[in-house]
Amino acid sequence: MIDLHTHILPGIDDGARDVETSLALIKVEKEQGVQEIVFTPHYYGKKNSPEKFLENRQIAFEKISDKIDGIKFRLGAETYFDEMKIVPNGELCKLAIENTKYILLELPFTKSWSEKLIFRLRDFILDTDYTPIIAHVERYPAVRKNPAYLSLLSDLGCLFQVNTKSFVFKKTKNLAFAMLKKGCISCLGSDTHNLTDRPPNLAQIKALLEEKGEGERLEKIFSVMRDVLDGKEVKVPVYQPLKKFFNKYF
Repeated sequence: MIDLHTHILPGIDDGARDVETSLALIKVEKEQGVQEIVFTPHYYGKKNSPEKFLENRQIAFEKISDKIDGIKFRLGAETYFDEMKIVPNGELCKLAIENTKYILLELPFTKSWSEKLIFRLRDFILDTDYTPIIAHVERYPAVRKNPAYLSLLSDLGCLFQVNTKSFVFKKTKNLAFAMLKKGCISCLGSDTHNLTDRPPNLAQIKALLEEKGEGERLEKIFSVMRDVLDGKEVKVPVYQPLKKFFNKYF
């Protein structure tokens, strides 16, 4: 298994607060059968330049790098992306998942997204030829209210990452399962921050999905994530658009 979205590096964002917590989270990941972790601390352009962020990330990483054993890892970022072009597109590419042309983007938690945001995302893709992976896409109010945004983002060339917790969280589980059945999930991540309310849970969700007969779809997602980390070209899935009726997605 691969955990593509984590906040495990110590003291760099709202995730693991110290080395002990980081190592405890990694230990839990190993015990659950995770073979590779992508460290994706939050990046906000209003707070730091990419260069300063990368410097801070390296400092945090070096605190634990020689203490990690028996599991693969690589560096990345959860990069906040909105209408404001604070950082040039080429500079943002420095925050892509290590040795790939895939970048994990966090979009605004607003009830709708402006045309300016969509145009900026399109321009980023055209300017850089990098592929955005939209972080925890099922959590955004805009998507939960209007799942047509998924088709819009797919048409631009975006891949979707879903949080494992979303398959059991009341507000998101209907959408997460609908996306799984439609085949539009390319990546999974625990989005783990700590050992209490946001612990790693890939093993739990893997067991749940297999119990529900979704083991084949899950294996396909892990295969796609392997291709992402190997730097291979991943085609955007073709699927029937999702629709919403009351709180049901189909």
